[in-house]
Amino acid sequence: MPPARQLRILGLLAAGILAYASLALTSMRTTSAVYDETAHLPAGYTYLTLRDFRMNPEHPPLAKELAALPLLLMDVRMPNASSPWALGDQWEFGHRFFYEWNDGDRVLFWGRLPMVALGCVLGAAVLLWTQRHFGLLAGTIAFFLCLLSPDVLAHGQIVTTDLAVALFVFLSVIAFQAVTHRITATRVLLAGLATGAAFASKFSALVLLPTLSILAVVVALAREPMTLTPFAAAPRKLGGALPRLAALALALLAIGAIALAFVWATYAFQPRLANDPELAAAFSWARLEHSGAASGVLRTVRAAGLLPEVTSRRTAGGTTFRPRSC
Repeated sequence: MPPARQLRILGLLAAGILAYASLALTSMRTTSAVYDETAHLPAGYTYLTLRDFRMNPEHPPLAKELAALPLLLMDVRMPNASSPWALGDQWEFGHRFFYEWNDGDRVLFWGRLPMVALGCVLGAAVLLWTQRHFGLLAGTIAFFLCLLSPDVLAHGQIVTTDLAVALFVFLSVIAFQAVTHRITATRVLLAGLATGAAFASKFSALVLLPTLSILAVVVALAREPMTLTPFAAAPRKLGGALPRLAALALALLAIGAIALAFVWATYAFQPRLANDPELAAAFSWARLEHSGAASGVLRTVRAAGLLPEVTSRRTAGGTTFRPRSC
Protein backbone atom coordinates (compact mmCIF):
# COMPACT_ATOMS: atom_id res chain seq x y z
CA MET A 1 0.00 0.00 0.00
CA PRO A 2 1.45 3.41 -0.95
CA PRO A 3 2.53 5.58 2.02
CA ALA A 4 0.14 8.37 0.98
CA ARG A 5 -2.81 5.99 1.11
CA GLN A 6 -1.70 4.70 4.50
CA LEU A 7 -1.60 8.26 5.84
CA ARG A 8 -5.09 8.96 4.54
CA ILE A 9 -6.42 5.81 6.20
CA LEU A 10 -4.71 6.66 9.49
CA GLY A 11 -6.15 10.17 9.33
CA LEU A 12 -9.64 8.81 8.70
CA LEU A 13 -9.28 6.35 11.57
CA ALA A 14 -8.16 9.08 13.94
CA ALA A 15 -10.93 11.48 12.92
CA GLY A 16 -13.71 8.90 13.00
CA ILE A 17 -12.68 7.30 16.27
CA LEU A 18 -12.22 10.71 17.91
CA ALA A 19 -15.72 11.75 16.81
CA TYR A 20 -17.28 8.48 17.96
CA ALA A 21 -15.46 8.38 21.29
CA SER A 22 -16.32 12.02 22.01
CA LEU A 23 -20.02 11.42 21.37
CA ALA A 24 -20.05 8.21 23.39
CA LEU A 25 -18.12 9.59 26.37
CA THR A 26 -20.11 12.80 26.67
CA SER A 27 -23.39 10.92 26.37
CA MET A 28 -22.64 8.10 28.78
CA ARG A 29 -21.63 10.49 31.57
CA THR A 30 -25.22 11.69 31.73
CA THR A 31 -26.90 8.32 31.08
CA SER A 32 -28.04 6.35 34.10
CA ALA A 33 -27.69 2.58 34.23
CA VAL A 34 -29.95 0.79 31.78
CA TYR A 35 -31.81 -2.28 32.97
CA ASP A 36 -29.34 -4.94 31.80
CA GLU A 37 -26.27 -3.13 33.10
CA THR A 38 -27.43 -3.72 36.66
CA ALA A 39 -26.88 -7.43 36.07
CA HIS A 40 -24.13 -7.51 33.44
CA LEU A 41 -21.36 -5.47 35.03
CA PRO A 42 -21.54 -7.00 38.54
CA ALA A 43 -21.77 -10.45 36.94
CA GLY A 44 -18.63 -9.80 34.91
CA TYR A 45 -16.78 -8.75 38.03
CA THR A 46 -17.74 -11.95 39.84
CA TYR A 47 -16.60 -14.01 36.86
CA LEU A 48 -13.15 -12.43 36.94
CA THR A 49 -12.65 -12.42 40.69
CA LEU A 50 -14.48 -15.53 41.90
CA ARG A 51 -14.60 -17.80 38.81
CA ASP A 52 -18.30 -18.30 39.58
CA PHE A 53 -20.94 -17.93 36.87
CA ARG A 54 -24.18 -18.03 38.84
CA MET A 55 -25.07 -14.43 37.99
CA ASN A 56 -26.66 -13.71 34.60
CA PRO A 57 -26.06 -17.18 33.09
CA GLU A 58 -28.51 -16.45 30.26
CA HIS A 59 -25.72 -14.63 28.40
CA PRO A 60 -22.14 -15.81 27.73
CA PRO A 61 -19.45 -14.07 29.77
CA LEU A 62 -17.04 -12.36 27.36
CA ALA A 63 -18.65 -8.91 26.99
CA LYS A 64 -19.31 -8.75 30.73
CA GLU A 65 -15.75 -9.79 31.53
CA LEU A 66 -14.32 -7.16 29.18
CA ALA A 67 -16.48 -4.49 30.78
CA ALA A 68 -15.36 -5.52 34.26
CA LEU A 69 -11.63 -5.41 33.50
CA PRO A 70 -11.16 -1.76 34.62
CA LEU A 71 -12.87 -2.60 37.90
CA LEU A 72 -9.96 -4.88 38.80
CA LEU A 73 -7.85 -1.74 39.21
CA MET A 74 -10.40 -0.12 41.52
CA ASP A 75 -11.34 -0.60 45.15
CA VAL A 76 -14.60 -2.43 44.51
CA ARG A 77 -16.57 -3.83 47.44
CA MET A 78 -18.51 -7.04 46.93
CA PRO A 79 -19.55 -9.02 50.02
CA ASN A 80 -20.02 -12.48 48.54
CA ALA A 81 -21.60 -13.70 51.75
CA SER A 82 -24.65 -11.53 51.09
CA SER A 83 -28.10 -13.02 50.70
CA PRO A 84 -28.53 -12.10 46.99
CA TRP A 85 -25.25 -13.83 46.18
CA ALA A 86 -26.20 -16.98 48.06
CA LEU A 87 -29.60 -17.03 46.36
CA GLY A 88 -28.24 -16.28 42.89
CA ASP A 89 -30.51 -13.22 42.68
CA GLN A 90 -28.69 -11.21 40.00
CA TRP A 91 -30.98 -8.16 40.12
CA GLU A 92 -30.85 -7.59 43.86
CA PHE A 93 -27.13 -8.35 43.85
CA GLY A 94 -26.57 -5.83 41.07
CA HIS A 95 -28.61 -3.16 42.84
CA ARG A 96 -26.53 -3.54 45.99
CA PHE A 97 -23.30 -3.71 43.97
CA PHE A 98 -24.03 -0.33 42.40
CA TYR A 99 -25.95 1.60 45.01
CA GLU A 100 -25.01 0.19 48.44
CA TRP A 101 -21.50 -1.22 48.27
CA ASN A 102 -19.90 1.09 45.68
CA ASP A 103 -20.14 4.45 43.95
CA GLY A 104 -22.48 3.43 41.14
CA ASP A 105 -21.68 6.33 38.81
CA ARG A 106 -17.93 5.77 39.07
CA VAL A 107 -18.15 2.00 38.61
CA LEU A 108 -20.52 2.38 35.67
CA PHE A 109 -18.32 4.95 33.90
CA TRP A 110 -15.23 2.75 34.01
CA GLY A 111 -17.20 -0.36 33.12
CA ARG A 112 -18.55 1.32 29.99
CA LEU A 113 -15.14 2.32 28.63
CA PRO A 114 -14.36 -1.14 27.16
CA MET A 115 -17.66 -0.97 25.26
CA VAL A 116 -16.56 2.33 23.71
CA ALA A 117 -13.29 0.63 22.73
CA LEU A 118 -15.20 -2.22 21.06
CA GLY A 119 -17.13 0.34 19.01
CA CYS A 120 -13.84 1.88 17.87
CA VAL A 121 -12.54 -1.55 16.83
CA LEU A 122 -15.74 -2.25 14.90
CA GLY A 123 -15.43 1.01 12.99
CA ALA A 124 -11.76 0.38 12.21
CA ALA A 125 -12.52 -3.15 10.98
CA VAL A 126 -15.30 -1.86 8.71
CA LEU A 127 -13.00 0.80 7.23
CA LEU A 128 -10.03 -1.49 6.64
CA TRP A 129 -12.04 -4.33 5.10
CA THR A 130 -14.24 -2.11 2.92
CA GLN A 131 -11.43 0.04 1.54
CA ARG A 132 -9.43 -3.07 0.67
CA HIS A 133 -12.25 -4.59 -1.36
CA PHE A 134 -14.15 -1.57 -2.69
CA GLY A 135 -11.81 1.39 -2.46
CA LEU A 136 -11.10 4.22 -0.06
CA LEU A 137 -14.25 6.22 -0.84
CA ALA A 138 -16.51 3.25 -0.09
CA GLY A 139 -14.47 2.50 3.02
CA THR A 140 -14.83 6.07 4.26
CA ILE A 141 -18.59 6.07 3.75
CA ALA A 142 -18.99 2.70 5.47
CA PHE A 143 -16.72 3.81 8.32
CA PHE A 144 -18.70 6.91 9.21
CA LEU A 145 -22.06 5.21 8.63
CA CYS A 146 -20.98 2.56 11.12
CA LEU A 147 -19.60 4.84 13.82
CA LEU A 148 -22.41 7.39 13.55
CA SER A 149 -25.16 4.78 13.38
CA PRO A 150 -27.67 5.37 16.19
CA ASP A 151 -27.52 1.67 17.06
CA VAL A 152 -23.73 1.66 17.41
CA LEU A 153 -23.73 4.93 19.33
CA ALA A 154 -26.44 3.65 21.67
CA HIS A 155 -25.00 0.21 22.37
CA GLY A 156 -21.39 1.37 22.23
CA GLN A 157 -21.68 3.20 25.53
CA ILE A 158 -23.53 0.69 27.72
CA VAL A 159 -22.56 -2.68 29.19
CA THR A 160 -24.59 -5.10 27.09
CA THR A 161 -23.73 -7.97 24.77
CA ASP A 162 -25.05 -6.50 21.51
CA LEU A 163 -22.08 -4.47 20.30
CA ALA A 164 -19.65 -7.22 21.23
CA VAL A 165 -21.50 -9.85 19.21
CA ALA A 166 -21.83 -7.45 16.25
CA LEU A 167 -18.08 -6.88 16.26
CA PHE A 168 -17.03 -10.50 16.62
CA VAL A 169 -19.56 -11.86 14.13
CA PHE A 170 -18.25 -9.37 11.57
CA LEU A 171 -14.65 -10.32 12.36
CA SER A 172 -15.55 -14.01 12.10
CA VAL A 173 -17.03 -13.64 8.63
CA ILE A 174 -14.22 -11.53 7.20
CA ALA A 175 -11.59 -13.78 8.81
CA PHE A 176 -13.21 -16.85 7.25
CA GLN A 177 -13.40 -15.04 3.92
CA ALA A 178 -9.62 -14.67 4.11
CA VAL A 179 -9.37 -18.40 4.82
CA THR A 180 -11.37 -19.18 1.68
CA HIS A 181 -8.75 -17.40 -0.44
CA ARG A 182 -5.66 -18.86 1.19
CA ILE A 183 -5.82 -21.51 3.88
CA THR A 184 -2.99 -20.98 6.35
CA ALA A 185 -2.56 -21.88 10.01
CA THR A 186 -2.51 -18.20 10.99
CA ARG A 187 -5.73 -17.38 9.14
CA VAL A 188 -7.49 -20.42 10.57
CA LEU A 189 -6.33 -19.45 14.07
CA LEU A 190 -7.59 -15.88 13.69
CA ALA A 191 -10.94 -17.08 12.34
CA GLY A 192 -11.24 -19.52 15.23
CA LEU A 193 -10.50 -16.85 17.83
CA ALA A 194 -13.00 -14.43 16.27
CA THR A 195 -15.67 -17.14 16.09
CA GLY A 196 -15.01 -18.17 19.66
CA ALA A 197 -15.30 -14.55 20.78
CA ALA A 198 -18.64 -14.28 18.99
CA PHE A 199 -19.96 -17.45 20.64
CA ALA A 200 -18.69 -16.20 24.01
CA SER A 201 -20.47 -12.85 23.57
CA LYS A 202 -24.07 -13.84 22.79
CA PHE A 203 -25.83 -17.12 22.09
CA SER A 204 -27.41 -15.70 18.93
CA ALA A 205 -23.92 -15.90 17.38
CA LEU A 206 -24.80 -19.52 16.62
CA VAL A 207 -26.07 -18.07 13.34
CA LEU A 208 -22.42 -18.29 12.30
CA LEU A 209 -22.70 -22.08 11.98
CA PRO A 210 -24.96 -22.03 8.89
CA THR A 211 -23.46 -18.77 7.64
CA LEU A 212 -19.88 -20.03 7.45
CA SER A 213 -21.00 -23.41 6.14
CA ILE A 214 -22.97 -21.84 3.29
CA LEU A 215 -20.08 -19.50 2.52
CA ALA A 216 -17.73 -22.50 2.31
CA VAL A 217 -20.01 -24.30 -0.15
CA VAL A 218 -20.42 -21.19 -2.32
CA VAL A 219 -16.68 -20.61 -2.46
CA ALA A 220 -15.95 -24.28 -3.16
CA LEU A 221 -18.30 -24.21 -6.16
CA ALA A 222 -16.91 -20.92 -7.48
CA ARG A 223 -13.96 -20.66 -9.82
CA GLU A 224 -11.92 -18.20 -7.80
CA PRO A 225 -8.37 -19.36 -6.97
CA MET A 226 -7.75 -21.01 -3.62
CA THR A 227 -4.37 -21.81 -2.10
CA LEU A 228 -3.57 -24.28 0.64
CA THR A 229 -0.44 -23.45 2.64
CA PRO A 230 0.27 -26.02 5.37
CA PHE A 231 2.63 -25.24 8.21
CA ALA A 232 5.98 -25.75 6.48
CA ALA A 233 5.00 -26.99 3.04
CA ALA A 234 4.98 -25.09 -0.22
CA PRO A 235 1.71 -23.42 -1.28
CA ARG A 236 -0.58 -25.66 -3.27
CA LYS A 237 -3.30 -24.55 -5.67
CA LEU A 238 -6.62 -26.29 -5.17
CA GLY A 239 -8.67 -27.00 -8.26
CA GLY A 240 -12.06 -28.63 -8.50
CA ALA A 241 -15.04 -28.30 -6.21
CA LEU A 242 -14.47 -31.48 -4.19
CA PRO A 243 -10.87 -30.78 -3.05
CA ARG A 244 -11.79 -27.19 -2.24
CA LEU A 245 -14.84 -28.26 -0.26
CA ALA A 246 -12.81 -30.87 1.63
CA ALA A 247 -10.12 -28.32 2.50
CA LEU A 248 -12.68 -25.79 3.71
CA ALA A 249 -14.49 -28.47 5.72
CA LEU A 250 -11.25 -29.31 7.52
CA ALA A 251 -10.61 -25.60 8.07
CA LEU A 252 -14.09 -25.23 9.57
CA LEU A 253 -13.44 -28.15 11.91
CA ALA A 254 -10.21 -26.51 13.07
CA ILE A 255 -11.98 -23.17 13.49
CA GLY A 256 -14.68 -24.89 15.53
CA ALA A 257 -12.12 -26.54 17.79
CA ILE A 258 -10.35 -23.23 18.41
CA ALA A 259 -13.67 -21.50 19.04
CA LEU A 260 -14.67 -24.19 21.53
CA ALA A 261 -11.39 -23.77 23.42
CA PHE A 262 -11.94 -20.00 23.49
CA VAL A 263 -15.44 -20.41 24.93
CA TRP A 264 -14.09 -22.69 27.65
CA ALA A 265 -11.41 -20.10 28.45
CA THR A 266 -14.03 -17.38 28.97
CA TYR A 267 -15.67 -19.67 31.53
CA ALA A 268 -12.25 -20.11 33.19
CA PHE A 269 -12.46 -23.80 32.18
CA GLN A 270 -15.12 -24.24 34.87
CA PRO A 271 -17.66 -26.91 33.88
CA ARG A 272 -20.17 -25.99 36.59
CA LEU A 273 -22.44 -22.98 36.72
CA ALA A 274 -21.54 -22.09 40.30
CA ASN A 275 -19.09 -23.12 42.98
CA ASP A 276 -22.05 -23.83 45.25
CA PRO A 277 -23.14 -27.41 44.40
CA GLU A 278 -26.67 -26.87 45.71
CA LEU A 279 -27.17 -23.77 43.60
CA ALA A 280 -25.65 -25.40 40.52
CA ALA A 281 -27.98 -28.36 40.93
CA ALA A 282 -31.10 -26.18 41.14
CA PHE A 283 -31.69 -26.50 37.41
CA SER A 284 -33.83 -29.36 36.09
CA TRP A 285 -32.04 -31.10 33.23
CA ALA A 286 -34.89 -33.56 32.74
CA ARG A 287 -37.17 -30.78 31.49
CA LEU A 288 -34.79 -29.98 28.64
CA GLU A 289 -33.72 -33.50 27.79
CA HIS A 290 -37.28 -34.42 26.86
CA SER A 291 -38.20 -31.15 25.17
CA GLY A 292 -37.76 -32.01 21.50
CA ALA A 293 -35.62 -33.40 18.73
CA ALA A 294 -32.44 -31.93 20.18
CA SER A 295 -32.69 -34.02 23.35
CA GLY A 296 -30.32 -36.72 22.08
CA VAL A 297 -27.73 -34.15 21.05
CA LEU A 298 -28.06 -32.43 24.42
CA ARG A 299 -27.53 -35.67 26.33
CA THR A 300 -24.45 -36.42 24.22
CA VAL A 301 -23.01 -32.95 24.80
CA ARG A 302 -23.58 -33.22 28.53
CA ALA A 303 -22.16 -36.73 28.80
CA ALA A 304 -19.03 -35.81 26.84
CA GLY A 305 -18.52 -32.56 28.74
CA LEU A 306 -17.98 -30.68 25.48
CA LEU A 307 -19.41 -27.39 26.76
CA PRO A 308 -19.73 -25.66 30.12
CA GLU A 309 -23.07 -26.52 31.71
CA VAL A 310 -24.47 -23.02 31.38
CA THR A 311 -23.78 -23.04 27.62
CA SER A 312 -25.40 -26.43 27.17
CA ARG A 313 -28.46 -25.28 29.07
CA ARG A 314 -28.93 -22.09 27.11
CA THR A 315 -28.31 -23.79 23.75
CA ALA A 316 -30.98 -26.33 24.66
CA GLY A 317 -33.50 -23.59 25.27
CA GLY A 318 -33.24 -23.11 29.02
CA THR A 319 -32.96 -19.70 30.59
CA THR A 320 -31.66 -19.85 34.12
CA PHE A 321 -32.04 -21.78 37.32
CA ARG A 322 -34.66 -21.03 39.93
CA PRO A 323 -32.97 -19.42 42.95
CA ARG A 324 -33.48 -21.00 46.32
CA SER A 325 -36.01 -19.30 48.52
CA CYS A 326 -35.06 -17.85 51.87
